[in-house]
Amino acid sequence: MFTFVFSAFCGNSFKDVVELKDSFKSWNVIITSFAYENLSLENVYLAQTLPLKIASVLKGYDKHVLSVKEKLGYANIIINGEVLKVRQNIDKLNRDIHKLDLKDYELSLEDKHSDEELSLYKKLEKERKRFKLLSSYNPSDIVFPVEKDIVYLESSSQFSKLFSPVSDMYGDFLKKNSADLLITGSLSEMAGYLYYRIEVFSRPLDRTILVLEGGGSPETLSSQIDGNIDDLISVVLGRKWCSVVVKTNPITANINIGDKYFGTGIYRNDNLLPGKYIVSVDAPGYLEEIIEIDVGFKENKEFEVVLVKDKAPAILINSFPSGADIYLSSLWVGKTPMLISNGGVEEPFLIRASGYADFVDVLNPKVTNMDIVLNSMNFDFNSYIKDKREDFYVSLAGLMFALPISILSYGFYDYYQKDLVDKKNLVNSNNREFQRLTSTMYGINSVFVGSAILASSMVVALVIDMIDYVKVYDER
Repeated sequence: MFTFVFSAFCGNSFKDVVELKDSFKSWNVIITSFAYENLSLENVYLAQTLPLKIASVLKGYDKHVLSVKEKLGYANIIINGEVLKVRQNIDKLNRDIHKLDLKDYELSLEDKHSDEELSLYKKLEKERKRFKLLSSYNPSDIVFPVEKDIVYLESSSQFSKLFSPVSDMYGDFLKKNSADLLITGSLSEMAGYLYYRIEVFSRPLDRTILVLEGGGSPETLSSQIDGNIDDLISVVLGRKWCSVVVKTNPITANINIGDKYFGTGIYRNDNLLPGKYIVSVDAPGYLEEIIEIDVGFKENKEFEVVLVKDKAPAILINSFPSGADIYLSSLWVGKTPMLISNGGVEEPFLIRASGYADFVDVLNPKVTNMDIVLNSMNFDFNSYIKDKREDFYVSLAGLMFALPISILSYGFYDYYQKDLVDKKNLVNSNNREFQRLTSTMYGINSVFVGSAILASSMVVALVIDMIDYVKVYDER
């Protein structure tokens, strides 16, 4: 439980340094079963469940603040424990010296001794120095933490019902179980009424520090003990306390107390220091609400904060891929797609999705819709520009191929059309020459129409690819 640091230098000048520390980092509590006598069968169950009920409440508290008296008691335990070790070492060394049949220690230093004898003498001298220093040690020099973690231990004792009118055994029990605080009690029955006694014993103070007594019918006894729980909580915590519950409407609202964030929907703290606190509650699409709460010692207060909807226009945020996390001023508010109303003010926001680069921007109250495309973490921008450039070149090549064909086919079509008109008056329509010219003209006309359509498509594709390429290059 405790540490002892000691260094010694033997020789003409002998120097000892003693530093004691509290290395037991937790405040250990044991709650025993209640002793009972003369109980009817229906009340035995009550005696067995009362300690469990007390334990279930107390286990919600996890920090104990050491009082000045507790620190002084701890210091005495530490010093007395080290003094006891030194005394035991001195007694052992004296027995070893006696076994060697040596002379008185002080006189024997003048004689010649073996290495073993000299080693015993030096060890004895060092232990005597330690004893002298520890006897004059100032308890206030021992450093203690401000508070300790509360740990609830299971008793290693064979006796589940430890309660005794004589509390001298409590200190030994706590020492045996390496504990600091004992909560025990008893329950008795007389003429149909139940009488209880709860006792709290502190090892550092070495005394009973709280006694709770009362009585009543089985129906009212439990509520009486509930009224005494507050006193037990104060002893376990070692300080004043209060209980606060803050509920919000809507339940998705963020709760901040002071400058600390405490989640959404509901906040409960049964281990709060009494005093005044500033509570701020906010949610997307609602006006922020700020209230001051004042809670006294042992008070249990509940507050409900109802937010008013914000009349400012909401902004719809979409992302590709959808389901990305949205953070407003570093606070998570939801996932895309989501309507956000922040009172019509410009506010930084972040969109984050696994496998994609973060997107950071500022909400613009003049915009009602934002579509955001997230860039993949594996995205190669140079390859993307190269692909856009190749698309542009393909469209340009298609145009260069289709445009000459369209021009040539139109020229041939016009030539054959004139030739056909000239020969139409000279030959019969059933003439083979006339049919050949007609077929050739229609074929050339089909080539002209197809190439013209292809050229037009290539012009449109060329313009689109050129715009995309310039846009992507500018974004780079």
